[in-house]
Amino acid sequence: MSHKRLDYSALLLSRLVLYNGLGAGGAGFAWAKGWPQMVLEGDTSRISLGIAVLLVVGLGLAFWRGEQIGAALDRREPDHAPRLASKVRPIRNLASTLTLLGLIGTLVGFVVALSGVDQASVADPTAIGGIVATLMQGMGIALYTTLVGAGSYLWLMCNVWVLDGALESLRRGG
Repeated sequence: MSHKRLDYSALLLSRLVLYNGLGAGGAGFAWAKGWPQMVLEGDTSRISLGIAVLLVVGLGLAFWRGEQIGAALDRREPDHAPRLASKVRPIRNLASTLTLLGLIGTLVGFVVALSGVDQASVADPTAIGGIVATLMQGMGIALYTTLVGAGSYLWLMCNVWVLDGALESLRRGG
């Protein structure tokens, strides 16, 4: 009776492709609705753009590490698990950084929103339009950066969870 050996690297890659395909599908849906353009126009701080760039870097790292973990699984090298786990840790840290940048964007947005409120002109009806415009700009920054940071965190962490599962299989010997 012949036992066909499981190709772990292909399985791991297919899981990463599946999760990222779902994420890319969601991003495509958002693009079709015009939401990224709204974010780019509403976030004048450009923090959301920085978060998106870091997300792409993190996804590239996840695939690279996935390839390495898959190869170790295929060769049945459980002794490589600690070293490979240490290479996944920066991806997890990057995901946390995305959330932190989203929160920093929230604070920047609040600062922008409140910087347009001059207490002396609050009672002046002609100044209200400018105050409201600045408040809206600041709230756009706050909300968009929070949304992009949290969404990017979840997307990247799905990749980390797949890699962690593969690492656990590697620790158990495949």
